[in-house]
Amino acid sequence: MWRWRRKTLAGKLVARRFGLAAWIASLVVIVGEQVVIAISAPTYFDSLGAWIWNLFVSTSFLWMLVTLFGVIGGLSWQAIVTHVDPFGRAETSLKQSRQDPEADRRSAAWLGGVIAATGFATLCVYVAQLHFSTAYNNKPLAALVFTIVAFLLIPLGVLVYSWANRAIAAIGKKTERFLARRLLRLELVLMISGVLLASAFLVWRNLYLFNILDPKPFILAAAFLLTHFVIYQLFASPLGRDLAAAFSHYVSLGGWAALVIVMVTFTILAFPSQPQVASILRNYSPVSKPIIMAMQGMTDSDRDGFSSILRGGDCNDEDPFVHPMAQEIPGNSIDDDCFGGDAPRFEEEEERRDALLADRIDKLRQKYNVVLITIDAFRADHAGWLGYPRDTTPELDKLAEKSIVFRHAYAQAPTTAYSLPVLASGMYPTQIHWEKYSNFPKVQSGTEVVWERLKREGYMTAGVFSYWYFDQRNLRRTADWWDTRAFKMRGHAESAVTDDLITDQAMEYLDRISNRSGQLFLWLHYFDPHFLYMKHKGINFGKSQKDLYDGELRFTSQQIARFIDYFEDSPWYDNSILIVTADHGEEFEEHGMKYHGSQVYDESVRVPLLIHIPGLEPRVVDQPVSLVDIAPTIYDLVGIEPASPLQGRSLASLMLEGRDEGRGPVYIEKLQSPTFPWSMQALVDNNWKLIFRANEQLFELYDLSADPRETRNLFETNPEQAAIMRQKLSEFRLRHLKQDTGWYRLAAKKDATSSSSSDTRADGG
Repeated sequence: MWRWRRKTLAGKLVARRFGLAAWIASLVVIVGEQVVIAISAPTYFDSLGAWIWNLFVSTSFLWMLVTLFGVIGGLSWQAIVTHVDPFGRAETSLKQSRQDPEADRRSAAWLGGVIAATGFATLCVYVAQLHFSTAYNNKPLAALVFTIVAFLLIPLGVLVYSWANRAIAAIGKKTERFLARRLLRLELVLMISGVLLASAFLVWRNLYLFNILDPKPFILAAAFLLTHFVIYQLFASPLGRDLAAAFSHYVSLGGWAALVIVMVTFTILAFPSQPQVASILRNYSPVSKPIIMAMQGMTDSDRDGFSSILRGGDCNDEDPFVHPMAQEIPGNSIDDDCFGGDAPRFEEEEERRDALLADRIDKLRQKYNVVLITIDAFRADHAGWLGYPRDTTPELDKLAEKSIVFRHAYAQAPTTAYSLPVLASGMYPTQIHWEKYSNFPKVQSGTEVVWERLKREGYMTAGVFSYWYFDQRNLRRTADWWDTRAFKMRGHAESAVTDDLITDQAMEYLDRISNRSGQLFLWLHYFDPHFLYMKHKGINFGKSQKDLYDGELRFTSQQIARFIDYFEDSPWYDNSILIVTADHGEEFEEHGMKYHGSQVYDESVRVPLLIHIPGLEPRVVDQPVSLVDIAPTIYDLVGIEPASPLQGRSLASLMLEGRDEGRGPVYIEKLQSPTFPWSMQALVDNNWKLIFRANEQLFELYDLSADPRETRNLFETNPEQAAIMRQKLSEFRLRHLKQDTGWYRLAAKKDATSSSSSDTRADGG
């Protein structure tokens, strides 16, 4: 029987040492969170009020969490210390086992139970870590889950220990006549060997998955448990027992519950008036952020993906067609998009084109071949021709010298699944016809892609890829040749080298059609810069993740150069448009996240773009452009009308003049998805960039000329420019995002439509 100081229920919950230990441990975590935030975002703490508010909110949420599961952890810890006593019992048993065969058997059983319990807990935590790393790529959420899992696994671990202890003891008794005095050593050798062999097998079979794991979330859970243990031992001392006994258990329990309720209620009511605190917690908090997200998800009554509490952004949580990403209908007396009231009606602007420029564009048009080369996860500031100091792309730098270079090109979305359909269709992500709400939605046939249109004009159309996405998401359509062999030849492209295969297979295809006449559209997608980052022989920038990433870019540049060298010697080259770009960028925790898919900062969405046309004078273009302009540019240059109006704008005038006065700002959107259940929009207008966090109704404003890393949010300190950019974003949404494709209706049905295995892949493309 467990020895409790009090027999009452209240006494069991708060008596002894575990309750105080858990709550004091929570204070340590709160302080740790403040330190993390202060290091990550020192400029946010420009006032004492903001810091106090942030501390209050963090305390409210974490103490609520500790109240829910801290008692479970405390009870479990008490059970372990009472029954297992790993330090005292282990020492005594091992000493006795040297002379007593029965003690030898008991020690082996105890050791086996501990190993079994530890293995069980490790397996459970590994599965949880694997799930949240691959399906969510969200370290704050993973840290929260692992902390909870660590507590909940303690009682399960005790049960596993008890079962394994008895089972091994029974086995030892049956084999005592054969193994009496050597049982412990033998079991030690067998168990440790078995664990090592099993671990080696798992690592070998799942190297790709292991490399995705992020060890940092384990540190938070381990720190919480270690702090709890230290404080528990402190209260085991006479001083601690006297201090614990001095509290009235009934008063402390009731007072604690009342305090938590009052703090959480006040936080929910006052949170909307604290945009600075909301921004801190949603961007930099390792603990409070996932709690806020979970509470918003539970209170989204109309299931449109937005909540009305904790700056969730929904101004009417009873209407699923009113939320921050809804289509605003001017003049209907409803604030459909929660963007500051009903928008007024406006007149469409008439586009005017310079007659001389139009004549030059007409002369440029001809039946070009089109070679489109996309590079996965290639952020623009790591391209040599755009100023990166490392020699990552020397071969492509040479191509850039004779091409049109766009210094400020943007992907419309930070992930492959939404970005490449934009490039292929000339439509913004919310305007594309998607099949259903998922991380990697299929593009419906109602959205025409450029090679479909070119095919109807007699083009030979082909693509070469190494990523599963191109094989399963309805992109092939009418293409003559759609080569995805590289994906099957070496396994997962994430953990294999495939760019050499892309070049080999592209050259093989050109050899196959060498005797055919007509125009060609060829799309090559080089995948290797996507994580995981592989080492390449003869390329060594260092051992960090960024070093390995640069090595991948260097290897990819070499493979593209091999293709271009081959292509220049082919009969196709002299009449070909060559486009080189990327689907999105890559993050290295500049804004708290790794890889891509979750945010719209420049490291995620600014991509390299160069276009080469033989005979066209090289030029550097500084005006911002985006991938939505690629399809209109192809149609314009080859002299073909698209089947339906596009939302992008041809880059032909920029290639000839370097400036296009009729071009508006660049729009970027991160759609809500199962992996990253929040929405973000961005507008880039010359040197200014506005980011709108729809789920939080928060704005960020950056001067990219003075602050290219987007570290200083000027939305509050530069209200005039903030008002201008906010007005431009509002007008852009009204003018260009008119077609309701039902994306957020699909999002509202996410529970019913995201069950297939392919739909639950991580948003990491």
